[in-house]
Amino acid sequence: MKVRVVFLCVILLFLTAAPAWGFLFRTILPEEASLTVYQGVDKAWIEGVFTIPCEQGENGIFLPQNVSLEKRLFLRPLDPQVQVRTIENDVQGTKVNLFTLQAGNYRLLLGFFASGFDWRCMYTARLVKGELSLAPAVFIENRSTEDFETVRLRWLLGSPSFVEEEVPEGVPDTQKVSGVAAPREAEAPITMERVTEYQVFTLQGKRSLTSQSILQVFPEIRRFLTEELVRFQGDTLSRVLILKNPGEHLPPGYLFLENEGMLTRAFFPGIREGEKLELPLPFPPGVSVKRTITDYRREEAYFNKEKEVVGFRSLIEITFECTNETEQEVTLEILESLPTLETLELPPHWEWKDHNALRRITLLPREKKTLVLTYQFEEANL
Repeated sequence: MKVRVVFLCVILLFLTAAPAWGFLFRTILPEEASLTVYQGVDKAWIEGVFTIPCEQGENGIFLPQNVSLEKRLFLRPLDPQVQVRTIENDVQGTKVNLFTLQAGNYRLLLGFFASGFDWRCMYTARLVKGELSLAPAVFIENRSTEDFETVRLRWLLGSPSFVEEEVPEGVPDTQKVSGVAAPREAEAPITMERVTEYQVFTLQGKRSLTSQSILQVFPEIRRFLTEELVRFQGDTLSRVLILKNPGEHLPPGYLFLENEGMLTRAFFPGIREGEKLELPLPFPPGVSVKRTITDYRREEAYFNKEKEVVGFRSLIEITFECTNETEQEVTLEILESLPTLETLELPPHWEWKDHNALRRITLLPREKKTLVLTYQFEEANL
C-alpha cells in the first residue's frame, strides 16, 4: 500500500498485486492537527495525526516535494505494531517503508517546520485611580501559501535555535498588518505552560488560519494595582508607573496607555509572575527639582613613603530643592550616583540602591521641601 501526504491532507493509493498497478484515490484529513507559531524566526511547527489503513507486512508512504523538500520531517508511528524500515529520497519526494505485524488501521504522527509564520502581542491599557486595566491582543500571522482549517493553535515565547537553515529577517511591524485582513475572534480562554526556558500559549478549541491572513485573539483583561512616582536622577525628571504581576506571564509587545486624557505609546518588555515592572508616563508640568553642590572640601590627605600626596578623604554636600506646584500629592524619588563604596555612611532617611543614594518623599499640593545629602569619600590625587 502506498500513501501520499499533501501538507496536512493524505491521499491513499491502494496497490494491487504486482506487477500490475491499480490505484484507488481517497482523501483523508488528519484527525488532529496543531500549529505552533514561533516569534521572530518566520517559522511554525506543524503536526498532524493520521489514521492509515495498512496491510500485514510491507506498506509504503509517499511524501511529495511540497511536503518533504527542504524540510526536516518528524514521522512517528503511535502504535508499537508499526515499524519504520527505510526512508528514501528522490526528485519526486520522500518514500517511507513501514512494516506492520498485522493488518489494521494505525495512527501516525507527522510533523515539520514551515516558513511564513509569526506572532506578536499588543496591549491597550487604561489607568484610573491607581488601577491599571491591561487588555492584550495577540496577532498570529500566516504569510505562507497554505490554508489551515480547524487546527489547534499555539504560540511560543522564546528564542529557539534552528540549525536546519538560515532564518530570514522578519517583516517590519509597520508592514505586518497593513493590507492583510485581521479577522476578530471573540474573547477566548487561553492556557499557558512552561517548556524549559520557553512559554507556550494555547488557544482553546480549534481555529482556521488561512493563507495571507492574520488572526487576532483577545485574551482576558488583566488588572493591576500600581504605584506612581516622579524620579529625579542625573539632573533628569521622569514619571514612572510601578506594577507587580501576581498572575501568569505576559509576553513583550507594544503598549498604548491612556491616562488623564493622554495617550502614551511605549514598549512593554513583558513581565513574569511575581516580577515588578516600570512603565514610563508623560511628565506633567509643575514638579521640579534643583540640585546644587553646596559644600565640597578635602578633610584629610594621604601620603606615600616619599611624602607625596596620593589621595584625599573628601566631604561633599548636595542640596535638592523640591517643588510641587500642582494640586495633587506627588511621590518623589531621588537617586544620586555615588562612588562604588557601600561602606560609606549615608545620612538618616537615605539608603543604598544599586550604587545610588535613594530618598523617597511625599510632596503635598503646593509644597516645597529641601533635602540635603552629605557623605565622605576617598579620591586619588590626579
